[in-house]
Amino acid sequence: VLALLQAPGDAAEHAAVLDEALARSLKDTLGAEGFTELVTALDENVTQRLADYRRARTAADVARVQQLTHAMKGVGANLGAARFAALCAQVGQGAARGDLTDHDGALHESFAQALARLRGIAGEQRRDARRARA
Repeated sequence: VLALLQAPGDAAEHAAVLDEALARSLKDTLGAEGFTELVTALDENVTQRLADYRRARTAADVARVQQLTHAMKGVGANLGAARFAALCAQVGQGAARGDLTDHDGALHESFAQALARLRGIAGEQRRDARRARA
């Protein structure tokens, strides 16, 4: 817990980009189409929240920064984006202490890495579906 209260990025750097077992479990549960739709919705949702976070941080709106990082942490954790979720938690904890340091780049990078892996898993689904029909 103490590590999470240190500078953002310290503990998050050690978290996996994606919990692939969790992502594959979601894929198995939702099916190919459902999982692809989920990844698309995730991209749209988090991209908007990252833009909102940037505006809130620039406006020094601590409560909004906390709200957004908490929401993004939950979305990330539910989809297996462990590093992104950990970074969101750290940034939110920093905001609670009044630290509104610019972590936009790290948040975007972490999300982009997880999204790329999720899209890869979605692509595997399409390949598997094509093989099954062949």
